[in-house]
Amino acid sequence: MKTLKQFSHEMWLQNCDERAAWSLPVLTEEEYCEQNGAYLVNEYAEEKRDSWGFSSSLERFLGLKE
Repeated sequence: MKTLKQFSHEMWLQNCDERAAWSLPVLTEEEYCEQNGAYLVNEYAEEKRDSWGFSSSLERFLGLKE
């Protein structure tokens, strides 16, 4: 299972490819993580929930999602 650091690194690499494709300046990994910290944590948590097998209906039933 990936750690948050590994997940963030993979997301940064994807972002580098996307920014390069659009001819935008590529951020350092540190800049990317600073600017996208909350997003990365939320996406990591979502990936973890998916890997645990929670369905959207179950999350709603448990009050974890509206």
